[in-house]
Amino acid sequence: MNFEDFAQKFEVLYMELRGSVTLSELPATNVTSQKISELRRLYDRMDIAASNMPNRFAAKEKTRKYWTDLMNLDGEIKERRRQQERASLLEESSLARRKPEEVRLNVDAELEYRQSIDRTKSSLDSMIEASQAMVSTLRTQRVTIKGIKGRALDAANSIGMGSTVIRLIEKRSDQDMTIFFVGCILVLVLLVLLIIYF
Repeated sequence: MNFEDFAQKFEVLYMELRGSVTLSELPATNVTSQKISELRRLYDRMDIAASNMPNRFAAKEKTRKYWTDLMNLDGEIKERRRQQERASLLEESSLARRKPEEVRLNVDAELEYRQSIDRTKSSLDSMIEASQAMVSTLRTQRVTIKGIKGRALDAANSIGMGSTVIRLIEKRSDQDMTIFFVGCILVLVLLVLLIIYF
């Protein structure tokens, strides 16, 4: 087999293993370790075949890329296994520590919490509705007060005109009284003169 055949086999096996890693549950440990060791054997054969090729620098670069991919995949698989083991240990320990009464109490507490949230939501909704009604009332009162203010200004203007007219009338009546009394005195004086000289 030549370098290209090893590379093709490596890529097929690598893609198969990469596809199994993306699953939520990894395959069994012995299956993945067998595939990893098979990939390492193929890599070793590729490396030997690459050193015998005429353009060995390009082939060596390709094998280096394959080795990097293989190491990354191996590290990823190990990390996923550690995470799964940690998660299963945590789950087992939390289940072992909890008693059925505690689980029921947690459910009851959760139910009470949700009910209190629902009550809070309904009270907030009623407060929002009341505040919206208050705002609409204030808007109508604002319009009414603007109308009252306009009417009051009109009345004040008319009262101002009325007071001016009243002052003029009082002034005129004072003048009229003066003219009347002066006229009365003149008439009396004329009457007295008429009586004396006639």
